[in-house]
Amino acid sequence: MNLSITDITATNATLSWEPPANDGGTPVTGYHVERCVKDTERWVRQTRAPVTETAYMDEKLMEGSIYQYRAVAINKRGESVPSEPTEPFTAKNPYG
Repeated sequence: MNLSITDITATNATLSWEPPANDGGTPVTGYHVERCVKDTERWVRQTRAPVTETAYMDEKLMEGSIYQYRAVAINKRGESVPSEPTEPFTAKNPYG
């Protein structure tokens, strides 16, 4: 899954991705999104229920914090290993 981050503000970011190239023989039914504050090892799941689309808007960022995301695909067999994390980014407004 190639993850990309767009529309970054001080409190929001939109994450999108492509479905995994290999679904293990069973169609993907959803995804979980995990977020980490840079320089920590603690990945926190942001989605309680699986997201069925290949996009997610995180509306709980703290301005000035540096974050990374990763995603986990889900199918009838269970969860995939997490994707490669995104590049770190700073939650800030794109102007001024």
